[in-house]
Amino acid sequence: MVISPLLRQLARTRRFTLGAPARFTVAPDGARVLFLRSRAGDDPVGCLWSLDPASGAEHLLADPDVREIAHPHLARLNEACGHTVHLAVFEEGEVLYIDKVESRYPVRMYSRIGKPVAITVAAVAKLLLADLPEPERRALTDKLDYPMYTARSTPHAEAFRKELAKVREQGWATDLGGHEESINCVAAPIRGADGRVVAAMSVSAPNVVVTADELLTLLPQVRRTADAISGEYSGRTPIKEAP
Repeated sequence: MVISPLLRQLARTRRFTLGAPARFTVAPDGARVLFLRSRAGDDPVGCLWSLDPASGAEHLLADPDVREIAHPHLARLNEACGHTVHLAVFEEGEVLYIDKVESRYPVRMYSRIGKPVAITVAAVAKLLLADLPEPERRALTDKLDYPMYTARSTPHAEAFRKELAKVREQGWATDLGGHEESINCVAAPIRGADGRVVAAMSVSAPNVVVTADELLTLLPQVRRTADAISGEYSGRTPIKEAP
């Protein structure tokens, strides 16, 4: 894709009145561009947007409110455990990372804000899809591909629906070597005022740093963090003023 016409397209109409686009990610086929842009020129919080270069149509994929509220909580969890912490949302049939706090360890995960996750195995994806209405969940799982990344990957739609039902009932999810044999992950949902899942957060680590069993001991802390974010996002928890 030629970038200069893209930048000219982004400069039109209201785009730079909201804030300058930044951190572009171009889809491999050039059909979509993801970028961050704030709500106003003086707003430091970036929204995740999608642009169709052919038509100029753009879509807000992730409102900054949940990311803005969640980030301090994610950072504190990262400081406490040292592992990679992600925040993800479900938009336009994909699960996308909208925030990431890096591990303190030298062995790190390759993941990027705005990058789609492996939807049939990722713990955050399981939480987001498990909360969909049953007809929508069935239709989506029927049309997905099920690549066998590892021997622990989800093999087919029926197995995935069974896993999603389990996740929906227990209220948390894992990916124990389903995408990469050496990476494990535990995740918890973030809910809005209506109880629906609006985002999911996770802690991930390679097994050379911590075993799967050791990572699972962090699940209560991950769930408490998600509950705290949910409370603040939904307005149930008063926001304390800084001293």
